[in-house]
Amino acid sequence: AIGNSLKETGGRLDAEATSLSGISTKINQSTERANKQFGATISTLNEAINMENGGNSFCFLSSWGISDDGLDLIVVSQGRYPLYGVRMRLFDVMAGTIAKNIRDGDVISVKVGDIAPPHTDVTLGKKIPFKVAGDKQSFNVFFSAKNGTWIENWKIQKVKDQWETAILVTGNVDGRYTRSEEHTSE
Repeated sequence: AIGNSLKETGGRLDAEATSLSGISTKINQSTERANKQFGATISTLNEAINMENGGNSFCFLSSWGISDDGLDLIVVSQGRYPLYGVRMRLFDVMAGTIAKNIRDGDVISVKVGDIAPPHTDVTLGKKIPFKVAGDKQSFNVFFSAKNGTWIENWKIQKVKDQWETAILVTGNVDGRYTRSEEHTSE
C-alpha cells in the first residue's frame, strides 16, 4: 500500500513538475517579449534624443573655390542628424605663428546656425583672403554645436598650379563618422 501511495504521489509530483515547467516557459517567453519591447522603446528614445541634439553628426569647412587671393568657404555636414547652433572659428596657423598677438591668426568667427543632414552645405558667402601669401596654407577650424565640439585641421598646398587640400576632423564624435578627405580644386 505504501509503495502504491508513493507511486501515486510521484505521479502527481511529475504532473506538477510538468505544469511548473510549462508555467516557467511562459514566464520566460513573456520576459523575452518584454525585453524586446523595452529595447525597441529605448532605441526609439535614443533616436529622438539624437535628432534633438545632433547625435554624432559633425561638419567641416571646405572651399568651393581656391585661388591665389583666397577661399570661397562652405560648411558641409556629415552624419545622420541635423546640427543645431553651429559656431565656427577659422584660425590661420601660418599667420598665428608669425604674429605678435595670437589672435592675429583669427580669420573669421561666425555663427553658422542650424544645418540639416546629410551632406547639406552652407555657403558663407564671401571670399576669405589668405593672411600670408604663398603656395602653402594651414588652418585650424574650431566648431561647437549643441552636440559638442570638434577641430578640423585643413592643409592647402599648390601643386603644379593646382590647389590640393587635406582635411582631418577630430573631436567628440563617433569614429564611424570621422572623415578624412583629399581633393583637387581649381
